[in-house]
Amino acid sequence: MEDIKDMPAVVALDTETTGLNPEDDRIVEVALLRIEKGIIKKRFSSLLNPESEIPANGLPVNKITSQMLERAPFFRDVAQEIYGFIKGEILLIQNADFDIPFLKAEFRRCGIRFPETSVYDTLHIAKTLFSFGHGKNSLSSLAGAYNLAVEGMHRAEKDAMLAYEIFLRFLAEKKVDVLNRTRDTSDINYVDTETVHRSIEEAISQGREISIKYRNRNDEVTTRRIEPVKVFTENGKSYLDAFCSMKNANRKFRLDKILKVFDNI
Repeated sequence: MEDIKDMPAVVALDTETTGLNPEDDRIVEVALLRIEKGIIKKRFSSLLNPESEIPANGLPVNKITSQMLERAPFFRDVAQEIYGFIKGEILLIQNADFDIPFLKAEFRRCGIRFPETSVYDTLHIAKTLFSFGHGKNSLSSLAGAYNLAVEGMHRAEKDAMLAYEIFLRFLAEKKVDVLNRTRDTSDINYVDTETVHRSIEEAISQGREISIKYRNRNDEVTTRRIEPVKVFTENGKSYLDAFCSMKNANRKFRLDKILKVFDNI
């Protein structure tokens, strides 16, 4: 594929975890592949002992068992190596909003600040530049759309390589647009939903305005000044009804899309 020669070097990255919450769950496998012009120049891949029990039959998706992790290193044992591998690099991840918060949480436990990096997120690119359809932007769905082999999926190295292969397909179709789609990882953080919801409820009870950082249906993040009215449920989803200063009208916001709440100054 001739577009490879114009592509910057990237570190394809994937993690496997014990669950979905970076504050409580842990990484059990990480893979980093530094790829230049289609060639893997450097590789780091390891199982990691999460220092906690996991189901006897393994995790539901990746089937990693406690027995497989008994002699695996702890994250703190490899933290400096991972740090050096990704510092200053362009990462390539399918769903960076999942992997980056987990890595940040693990580094924080080690007393290490996450290094400065940027990222190509194949999930974000699929949603914003392509038209695969609702619910069809997962790694397996994208791989299927491009007839890529999925055997061995849900293990970190295989998934990291699949993300890279999908990125190359994106590049072939919309080269300039795709190359301009890097994100700064400093903006990707774990959303503390409990704190967000509590702050909203307090603002409603006190009748005061707040500002929210909100991710819309196009995956764009904006800051809105709002006056929250009520929280309600519709079709199984929780929403916030609020007066939005930007629109000068009442709007509803999905609660799981509110990334941060802060007081107006």
